[in-house]
Amino acid sequence: MNGIGLFKAFLAAQALCLLAHLFEVFPVKASNLAVVSNDNTNREATGKSWQRIDESKYVFLAEGQVIGMLDILVNSKDRKAFVTIGENVFTIKGVGFWKDSIEIIDGSDRTVLKTYPENWYGRSSVLKFNNDSYTLLIRNNPLSEFAILDGDCDLLAYGLNLESKLGRLGIKISGSVNSSDYLLDFLLWYLFVPVAVDNMGIDFRFLN
Repeated sequence: MNGIGLFKAFLAAQALCLLAHLFEVFPVKASNLAVVSNDNTNREATGKSWQRIDESKYVFLAEGQVIGMLDILVNSKDRKAFVTIGENVFTIKGVGFWKDSIEIIDGSDRTVLKTYPENWYGRSSVLKFNNDSYTLLIRNNPLSEFAILDGDCDLLAYGLNLESKLGRLGIKISGSVNSSDYLLDFLLWYLFVPVAVDNMGIDFRFLN
């Protein structure tokens, strides 16, 4: 390979690493993700779940009560999605040249949440929300899981788990605190649902 070919290969490798931050580009299988292990003994089940309405629409429930709906535009270049919580409508979209950051915008075009990669090669991002900073990451716990951390404490996590008795794959939503601010749930489901579909199809089972 000549010098020009090597340079092109280098650029291609750089591009693939950056695009990996778009979680749907390389689907994360439960069997092949080994990023970070975690043992949070204080985490509790949250009584939350999602119901699929059609290919792109999901209804979010907490303790059996409908909280809102997520509508993902599957053919959108920036994987735009709309969140409806009561009378409030938010827009989720990928931003930046590589679309490796996320913004959530309210009905007044105000950015209420944003994420950006901590570095170009890792699987964690900085999350800014309500004037506070958190860590958004992907890890094994023991299977693939998306989590939002405040320091070393899990605020909220969406992950694959095996049912203890039947050995079937299910989805566990857990965290250290049950919050009434559900926008973080919509963000994690927006990121996690491609993993859930890739591993479970559309037959979601929630373990609470």
